[in-house]
Amino acid sequence: MARIQTGTTNTNAAAAAREADLDPIEASGPIAILASKIAQHPQLRALRWDTLGPDRTARIEALISTHGDQPLVDCAITTLRHPAPVFAQAFLASWEAMPSPGRRLAVVRTPKRRCPHHTYLDLDEAGICRACASERAGGDL
Repeated sequence: MARIQTGTTNTNAAAAAREADLDPIEASGPIAILASKIAQHPQLRALRWDTLGPDRTARIEALISTHGDQPLVDCAITTLRHPAPVFAQAFLASWEAMPSPGRRLAVVRTPKRRCPHHTYLDLDEAGICRACASERAGGDL
């Protein structure tokens, strides 16, 4: 039985053919250097930089001057999902969320657990408050 190709299949084939003809790196200056470093990774070789626009270009250039190229490349590789993104701006939010050099992420401490019976007391490592321990031992607080 012969398979019938639909318009969707032809459209996908045409899009793939266009993708093969594209030069994904159409950037200049610091962005061209970043793009060439990212293109060294096979998953990101087809990443498109030509659709950034002036605002995103300025934001990425500021990030390059703040962090340097390699931390941005490392972040892109670390946050890469399958399938890989098509446009470079997919990494912009991750890059902007990076802490400034020399600044560490803040530790979020877990709040102490409170005793369900003595709500004004914290539980110890064993999960018992002082009052409950005293009551079990038959003594006072």
